Amino acid sequence: MYLDAIFYFMVILAIMAVADIISTATRAMIPSMFSISVICIVLFWSGLLPPDVLELAGISSTLVYVIYYLQLPHMGALMSMREMAVQWKTIVICLAGLVGMCILNVTVGTLLLGKLVVLAGTPPLSGGI
Repeated sequence: MYLDAIFYFMVILAIMAVADIISTATRAMIPSMFSISVICIVLFWSGLLPPDVLELAGISSTLVYVIYYLQLPHMGALMSMREMAVQWKTIVICLAGLVGMCILNVTVGTLLLGKLVVLAGTPPLSGGI
């Protein structure tokens, strides 16, 4: 059982390494997250990778959330205030897109899907947890 967890963890790391190599080789024209998704879908559909590979590797949903919460402040700390001031247009465009998406979800989404679905779906759609 212990060796199975190590094996599946190494499989996940190998998938991430291949995706990073693809991203580096294409100078990020193909993002690593896209490559990871495509590789996992192909391996899942072909039956070479079990659907519960994260659980088999010992990665629980609780651990995923802990990693996610630790990664957010780390990525925020990597940005310098000087660089953010230079990229102010990008920040304004992102905020405008986020506000526009929320307004569109609340207005059109409520008409099509209902208030409860929109309230539950807007945070994850806008990048929240």
